[in-house]
Amino acid sequence: MSSLSEIITSSLQKYNDRPAIWVDDCVYTYGDLSYYINQIRNVLHQQLTSPALKGERICIWAYRSIDAYVGILSGVLSGMPYVPLNPRFPDERNLSIINRVRPKAIIVDKNCEDAASKILPTIKFPLLVFFPSYTQKPKWCSLIKQHQFFSQEELISYPLASISNLEVGSVVNTDSSDMLYILFTSGSTGEPKGVVVSHGNVFSYVNGINTISDCHYDDRYLQHIDLTFDLSAHDMYCSWCSGASLYVTPHNLILFPNRFISEYKINKCMLVPSTAGVIQGHNLLFPNSMPSLKYTFFCGEPLTGSVVNGWQKSAPSSIIYNVYGPTEATIAFTYYKCTGDSVDRCLPIGKPLINQQVIITSSSETAADEIGEILLGGSQVALGYWENEKMTDEKFYSHSGKRWYKTGDLGKLDPNSQDIIFLGRSDRQIKVRGFRVELGEIESVIRKIAKTYFVAVLGDSDSEYENVLGGEGYLNVVALVANSQESKENIIEECKKILPDYMVPSQVIFLKEFPRNSNDKIDYKEITKIYYKNKNSSSISAHNNVI
Repeated sequence: MSSLSEIITSSLQKYNDRPAIWVDDCVYTYGDLSYYINQIRNVLHQQLTSPALKGERICIWAYRSIDAYVGILSGVLSGMPYVPLNPRFPDERNLSIINRVRPKAIIVDKNCEDAASKILPTIKFPLLVFFPSYTQKPKWCSLIKQHQFFSQEELISYPLASISNLEVGSVVNTDSSDMLYILFTSGSTGEPKGVVVSHGNVFSYVNGINTISDCHYDDRYLQHIDLTFDLSAHDMYCSWCSGASLYVTPHNLILFPNRFISEYKINKCMLVPSTAGVIQGHNLLFPNSMPSLKYTFFCGEPLTGSVVNGWQKSAPSSIIYNVYGPTEATIAFTYYKCTGDSVDRCLPIGKPLINQQVIITSSSETAADEIGEILLGGSQVALGYWENEKMTDEKFYSHSGKRWYKTGDLGKLDPNSQDIIFLGRSDRQIKVRGFRVELGEIESVIRKIAKTYFVAVLGDSDSEYENVLGGEGYLNVVALVANSQESKENIIEECKKILPDYMVPSQVIFLKEFPRNSNDKIDYKEITKIYYKNKNSSSISAHNNVI
């Protein structure tokens, strides 16, 4: 097979009777997917025609439903890059994304209908709007004249075109450089930036994962991550390229997917470490409670040995990988096989996947410590940013026939193992009393002392909140901690034994829980807001330092 589309089409044919997706307490076979995909593709190909179809965008406004996955596959097999929207995002953000990508089609499910009913009337350019799970269109659709709406009824009765059967020859020819999806991530300016990922990027990633884990049609992949976070693509494409089954975590188990893993005998999953940290913090990682797991991939945040050890006891048969990679380098780029022998430290991010390359550059400020920015090169490096040539040129560049992405992450090589050690973001490096400080280094020390994953260290100043974020010249650092039984006095005293005085927190403040963003990562911006809001309003208890 030479393309991602052909591999997926082959799975749809070869595994016709096998389960493809479990979602909303229903099982859909690959044959079921083919049937629903055909209906949407039939309309797309006749309404847009093939030459005009390729490269046009399709938005997925659906949440943990069969409609979302049918919409994605309809786009992939029609050469249309898909753009996920998130119902948990503000309407203004989703509207902004729609206006920026100007899609030809949009998939809407029952979770997102209410928001769609408000936003679609404001969109002036014409859309094909699909409601795959609706027997009939919502009544409000009749009031909107600029769009065409399709429910099950319209899809089934629509005249069939010759492409309605899913043969390999019917798939729109896609090159490795063709867009597969556009994911909008938070931008430093406040405007979301759209990362454009190609068919070839994901094809290379799946091949790389296949070299470090066994992929089989009997596998059950956990789909836990939201579609607007690129880790979700790991589950989908590793599953669909091998004829395996995708099990979508129900919304009511998002915080505790271990229960779902156990009940449905999931054997492969990708999670952010915070998810495991929450489960561990609630004392729910019972010994051998997830015996079915064969592979666990942790990605998106620094991974500590204590989280690994807790997970390993609950899933004793699982091989655990710490994988690393920004959205711009397609899901994950490096991997480290965890051995569970390092309880207290953050684990390395390892070595690059097959056919990828990592270099660490040094500047005059970092060369002495052999610390530098992590650059990623190879076939997984994304095409760039949607309609933002300036930012693309700043972050991506070509050298010696290879495309490189400047991550903004800091790292160094372990001189013995040659594994890459992740040292945090360059934008989390501050100055305290004239000294340059890596906040991640202090967090790593406190995690060990406080015996918890949930630690955030911030620059502290007497300045007002608005003048502090992103600035330099802090007086002290302050630590915020959750899920720890250690006293603030003990944490500070132990820090004094390890860290220089300017890196020792002036305060340790306990949060009841850590806020997390839509990708389940620790939300440092929100934590900073919480701290300064409470500090400036004097609502931090002087007695026990609790917010």
